[in-house]
Amino acid sequence: MKAGVKRRTATPLFIGRFILLRFVVDHIAQHREQH
Repeated sequence: MKAGVKRRTATPLFIGRFILLRFVVDHIAQHREQH
């Protein structure tokens, strides 16, 4: 049971982390273009 719950919470966390990483990379890319 605990393993299943861990899996359910880990997936959205992983997706959120991936989106955050994409956002940061995109922000850095835009900042570099301005300079």
